[in-house]
Amino acid sequence: MTRRAVIATVAAFTLAGALTGGAVSAVALANDQSGTTVVAVDTSARQAAMGDAKPLGTPFTYAGSGRTVLELGTPPQGATDFIYRLRCLDAGTIVTTLDGDERTRGTTTCDSDAASSAFGGGGGQFRVSGDEAHSLTIESSAQYSIWGTWAAEPAPPIPSAAQTAALADGVVTREEYVTAYQRFSACMSEAGFPLAFVDLDQTVIEYSTTQESETDGASPRCYGREFEQVDGAWQVANEDTSYTAHVMGECLLARGIAPASTLAEKLAQLEAAGVSPMDCQ
Repeated sequence: MTRRAVIATVAAFTLAGALTGGAVSAVALANDQSGTTVVAVDTSARQAAMGDAKPLGTPFTYAGSGRTVLELGTPPQGATDFIYRLRCLDAGTIVTTLDGDERTRGTTTCDSDAASSAFGGGGGQFRVSGDEAHSLTIESSAQYSIWGTWAAEPAPPIPSAAQTAALADGVVTREEYVTAYQRFSACMSEAGFPLAFVDLDQTVIEYSTTQESETDGASPRCYGREFEQVDGAWQVANEDTSYTAHVMGECLLARGIAPASTLAEKLAQLEAAGVSPMDCQ
C-alpha cells in the first residue's frame, strides 16, 4: 500500500460472487442453511475482508449463481459497515450492487486462475447508517460462495500530544512534518510492520505499507495517532509541488495539454478534457 494522499478518490473494491435467483434473508442464512449448497470461504480470506473491523451478529455463508436480491435487514446496534467476501468457483462475470445504488456497483470477471485459488474473487465494505433495511443484489454467470457480516469499525485513534502540539499554531513546518513522520515510522516498526521504499527527500515523504499492516490495524492506528493531521496539513500547504501535482501534470502532457501551475487548475484541465484523475495513476 502506498502512502496516504490528501486528495480523496473513490476506492473500488473487486467484487465477485452471486446467489441463486430470488430474494434471500441473511438472517435465515445465518440460522438455517438447510436446502442450500454452502462452500466455506477460506478463513484467512475472511480476515482480509474484515481488516480492523469487528464483526457483529452471526455471519452467513451461501453459494450459488444467477441473480438474487439478498435481503440483509436492518443493521444491529453499533454496526457501521456491511462487509462481504466472495470466492469464484468457476469462470464468469459477476456484478454486485448494494441497495440498488449504482455508485456501489462493481464488476469482476472470474477466470480459471481465480476459480482455482482459495483467494480468487474479492469483496467489499460499505458504510451504513440509521435503521433502514439494506439489500445486496448480485448477478453472476459464475458459481461463487459468499460470506458476509455486519461490522463495527473501531473509533478513530486519538492524535498524540506531540501531533496536536505541531498543529497548535496553525502552521506545520518541515521540521514538524519530518518529526511527525519519524514518530509514525517508529510506531509501525514497534508494531512489527516497518515502512518500506522510503524517500525523505520528496516534498511529501514517499513510503509504502504492507497489506498485512492494514489488515492488522497497525497502519491506521499509527498513522492516525502520530501523523495523519500533520501529514494532511503539510500536503494541503504544499499541494502545488506535491507528487500528485507532478503526476497530474505528466498526465496532461501525455495528452498534449500544457499543464497549469496549481494542482486545482490541473484537475480542472483534466475534467475539461474528460479525463479522470484515476486514469493518471
